[in-house]
Amino acid sequence: MHEDVAKHARAVLALSDSAELGRRHKRLWRVGNLDSGPNDEWFTGRLGAQSAGSKTEFGWNDEDKSWDQEVRPTDHSVVTPFAFLRDGRVVAVMRHPEIKEGTAAAVLTELLNQGERLSGVSGTDWSVDPILAEEEFDRWVNSVDRVVKVKFVFKRPNPDKADDLEILSDRLDALNAEYIAEEVKAKDSRIGLDKDGLNNDTEFRKLKSAAVRSWAFITAFGYLNNKKIRFSQNSAVARETAHSVGPTWQDAQMATLEAARRGRSERLP
Repeated sequence: MHEDVAKHARAVLALSDSAELGRRHKRLWRVGNLDSGPNDEWFTGRLGAQSAGSKTEFGWNDEDKSWDQEVRPTDHSVVTPFAFLRDGRVVAVMRHPEIKEGTAAAVLTELLNQGERLSGVSGTDWSVDPILAEEEFDRWVNSVDRVVKVKFVFKRPNPDKADDLEILSDRLDALNAEYIAEEVKAKDSRIGLDKDGLNNDTEFRKLKSAAVRSWAFITAFGYLNNKKIRFSQNSAVARETAHSVGPTWQDAQMATLEAARRGRSERLP
């Protein structure tokens, strides 16, 4: 639809309708209030969900002089602002106590692909993936007594190729592959991998750099006091603080945008 990724993403989100997600309690999710910046460098919006339910209350029956149970329908909604940056293709979602990070990513992925299908010129596969907080992974490595296994899955990246990942990208193209997985496992699980060796290994550093750009996904496990400790990139998502949210929804959306800009400049190459 558009060569510009931000303009394209905003267009397909505007076309999307709703997505129903949830295991025990289904919610109907939608994106709205889309607003774009100069030259489509960014756009903001609101991500929200509605769910229907019921609750039992007591009502006074004046004729019978009694309290009677009544089942009344209830609607519940949750909404939070989000922002998208063209530079780095960063999505930031303001934290909400009822919206999990993985859920927000799944909803946005579904709505983007739904809008793409409805556009009539489908040709883009959308995916919203966690940006690794590198310091969280390094902290995990240093916190366990030994690291036994680390696995990377390097996926087909976005078109803006990075020089440090060009060999991996070219390999994906040459093999017509969706992803490349690399697993590093300790020769002796009682000793574990060499932690200094991990940090100094060129390929390891490349893949970790890819994970910081959400082009690779890291899982690992090790032991602390002989108890298995796992690591997943899903639990180490990059976060920024919105210093001043303001009293209006527009203020909150702009605060989310500023946090996205700050995170992009501090974390991404």
